[in-house]
Amino acid sequence: MISRIKVMPKPLVVIVLLLFVSTSSCSLLKLSLEGDSEPFSKAALNTRLLVRAFHDDFTNQVVFVADSIRKTSQDFEVQKKAIQWKINTNKASAKAAFQSIPEIALVDTWILSTQMDAYFNTDAGSVVFKAATPLAAQLATKMHQKIQETARALYPEKRYDQLAGFVADYTAKHPFSSLEFPRRNILNELTQHLNVADTTYITTLGSGSQAMSDLSDRIGVFREQLQLQLEWQKELISLNWENDSIADSYLARADSLSVRLDQLATIARESPETMALIAENMRMELLPIVYSFNDGIDGSIIRFAEERSALQKFIDEQRVLAVDDLNTSGKTLITETGESMTEVIKEVSWLLIILALIFALVFGGIPFYAGYLVAKARFQKNG
Repeated sequence: MISRIKVMPKPLVVIVLLLFVSTSSCSLLKLSLEGDSEPFSKAALNTRLLVRAFHDDFTNQVVFVADSIRKTSQDFEVQKKAIQWKINTNKASAKAAFQSIPEIALVDTWILSTQMDAYFNTDAGSVVFKAATPLAAQLATKMHQKIQETARALYPEKRYDQLAGFVADYTAKHPFSSLEFPRRNILNELTQHLNVADTTYITTLGSGSQAMSDLSDRIGVFREQLQLQLEWQKELISLNWENDSIADSYLARADSLSVRLDQLATIARESPETMALIAENMRMELLPIVYSFNDGIDGSIIRFAEERSALQKFIDEQRVLAVDDLNTSGKTLITETGESMTEVIKEVSWLLIILALIFALVFGGIPFYAGYLVAKARFQKNG
């Protein structure tokens, strides 16, 4: 009996061990589609969020000030430039803030605000909105200071000083000379200034969830930007038509013609002999009206065509950017998904192998071991 007590617990130990292995192997079923792509750090994600939040605040305030300038000014050129200011700011800010690399987006947005602030302090920029220019200049300075504060909060002092130096040098080399705010790729110049390799800034979309979030943000801002640009282009076209001086010229000429017709009626009753002379005078009076009308219509059509061409160019540019973003994100996600599926297959293969070993031990080893114990017990009893 003593030998039985020592031997019988062994099958229970084996079964417990097998169940433990089987249970622990279930953790392999926790599949992940994140892939091997390194996600952005917390600092990089904070940079992205703050830069895009700054873009929203920046463009909203520019729109508010531009609309105020347009409503309070009676000058056609000032009204027109106010609309152009918010159109170009919205386009340039979105292009800078929604870049894939968070630090590049921050630096380019910082440069944009610095360039705009500097522009309103130049001779040309200080009078662009005439008496209302100080409103725009104050806003540009305010937003310049805000992006500086954002960068200072995100980076250590040494890194902040390096980036601030680059922003100052770049702004001095590429100042604004009008309300056109062109954007350039700053990656090469930034890496040269920092004296680092180009590979320091790895072009990555982060993890799968981060890439999808970035793509969703880009599509959302593109849709909003397209709607606003269409609305503002419509305002610009309407302003051009409303300001057209052709109508006033026609009304003045029509009044003059009405007076001449009244005089003609009087003369026709009193002196028919002068009708031929009056008819000649009328012809000379009507011809300038016809020519002026033709010139005015031609000029309006040309301006409308130019506005339409500019709008079409903008839509084409945004479509190309959207397609590029979709292609890049799609390729990255496909690569990550393929790598993830490879890892999943490997994990499932190991799971199947372990399960096969468990089944072999449970259904083959245990009966064999039980038979061995029974035979041993009988042998001890007979002995």
